[in-house]
Amino acid sequence: MKVSDLYENYRIEAKQYASGYGITPESTPTQWDAFRHAYASASMANEMGTP
Repeated sequence: MKVSDLYENYRIEAKQYASGYGITPESTPTQWDAFRHAYASASMANEMGTP
């Protein structure tokens, strides 16, 4: 899987979870950006493990 595909998967998943908390890219861009970064980091750590 390409990096761009992984990014897109994390973005879609993060958007689904964030919407449950009322965080959307359109209404709260700063919170959305923080949530997306945190979600992607946590997901990668969960999938790949820690060193």
